Amino acid sequence: MARTLRAPVAAGQGNPVAPAPDTQDNAVAPTAYHLRAAIDAAGWKHTAIAAAIAVDPPYLARMLSGEKPIADRHLKALPPDVRRELRRIEAEAEGYIVAAPISDAQAFQFLALAVLQLLRPDRAPVVRTTSL
Repeated sequence: MARTLRAPVAAGQGNPVAPAPDTQDNAVAPTAYHLRAAIDAAGWKHTAIAAAIAVDPPYLARMLSGEKPIADRHLKALPPDVRRELRRIEAEAEGYIVAAPISDAQAFQFLALAVLQLLRPDRAPVVRTTSL
């Protein structure tokens, strides 16, 4: 039986300890997690997404689990509604508030309602007149 001798190690020169998985800087995992959520939110099947981005379904599964990288070409090949959901999910993860776009007519309607709310009778002094 062989004996192993260890040389003394000065402080700070030992082997680095890997951080816990939740604190590791892994750029693939958040993108994979967000992409999976975007696909599900848009209502697409994983086999259809695999065909759209030109990969095999097992490879897509490895991409979504973080085992394989997600390249820009894969993201660009996503269907438009999945890309939109992905952008929304990533923006919300960064702390942004995401609202659906509205038309000019809807914006004007909301503005008019806001102005009318400011001019409500219960907010201003009430002056009532009676007619004879």
